[in-house]
Amino acid sequence: MTNIQATGTNELIGTDPAKLAPALARLMAGQWKKGAIPPLWDGKAAERIVQHLERVLGRNAQFPQR
Repeated sequence: MTNIQATGTNELIGTDPAKLAPALARLMAGQWKKGAIPPLWDGKAAERIVQHLERVLGRNAQFPQR
């Protein structure tokens, strides 16, 4: 199982208008979640995927042409 750590700041409030005011109050009071850039969010996902596929399938794997 993968260990997932929350680093985003989004929060689902839902459709109940009464929940909006308390959420905005927390935001304005500086009590909102602190965000961070997720690990491996470096623009190199494609390179890692190719490296993994090469390890799993072998460097000489033939892929269908488009």
